[in-house]
Amino acid sequence: MKDMLNQVVFITGGSRGIGKAIALRFARAGAKVAICGRKPESLREAEQELRAITPNVLAVTADIADGTSIRNAVADIQDQWGTIDILVNNAGIYRPGSVLDTSPEEWDRQFAINLKGPFLTTQAVIPQMMERRRGTIIFISSAIALISPPDNSCYTATKRGLEGFVGCIAQELCEYGIKVHVVRPGFTDTSIFDEIGKPPLEIDWIDPAEIAAAVEFLCRLPEHAQVPELTYLTTFQRKSY
Repeated sequence: MKDMLNQVVFITGGSRGIGKAIALRFARAGAKVAICGRKPESLREAEQELRAITPNVLAVTADIADGTSIRNAVADIQDQWGTIDILVNNAGIYRPGSVLDTSPEEWDRQFAINLKGPFLTTQAVIPQMMERRRGTIIFISSAIALISPPDNSCYTATKRGLEGFVGCIAQELCEYGIKVHVVRPGFTDTSIFDEIGKPPLEIDWIDPAEIAAAVEFLCRLPEHAQVPELTYLTTFQRKSY
């Protein structure tokens, strides 16, 4: 299994929820951790938590749906540490709604953050990975991408689109030694529900730290090993798949 010591890890949406759990996990493993987010307050709070573990932390305010913003963030990380070994495309938003209740503006917003954002971030990071002929890219998708539940057409479309994108680039990048993985969390108790509230489900919710452990597992795989997709469900959800 690969050592994470001094590996440079860049996590989008790393100030809250699953992203912060991943950042904390890698910090404890000895990695150099860069996070980005749109909200300076939560970004500062996450940075303080990470600095209690390691001094090797960089927090950058960035909007992943803006090409210039994310390119500047990547340049800041490269100026600080010279390279990015692991990219975790985690940032995303979730807004449920039927097709009639979803406005064109909301549709565009979810696609901008959930699909365009990972495209822009990946495009900004991979040139140096291709040059070095190594790297790992993780995409946080959702179990929803597998089942197309009602009242989730927009979010489901973004995640299915994301996985189509991942399938293509995984084949484009494998000849450069770059590994690409998808992680599909099930019902996870994360900050994605902060603005809309958690659905009232009588279940044992997945802790974000569990998803972080799955991400670390993928990043520690030997160079010859590949796990293209990892779906992490609760036992409650298994009957739906």
